[in-house]
Amino acid sequence: EPLAVQDPLPEGSGRSFPPVSVPACQTLIDVRGGEASFAHVFQHFNWKENIMGGGSTLASYEDGRAEQRFAELERALATCR
Repeated sequence: EPLAVQDPLPEGSGRSFPPVSVPACQTLIDVRGGEASFAHVFQHFNWKENIMGGGSTLASYEDGRAEQRFAELERALATCR
């Protein structure tokens, strides 16, 4: 069972996006965000003198699940354009 360690966003302040039009793109978004992982951490990067920040996700999966998720990501990349 997932356990959130980050406080929830105040009501009305969260980002919302329309549903994706290509189902493979939802898989790509889910894998990229560490969905279905045992634990995941997202780190923001703010570069000095550069307004274009970035981020990185580190996810931990049970035995063999990481390879499965990576294969799902590869398939999604082929069809999500």
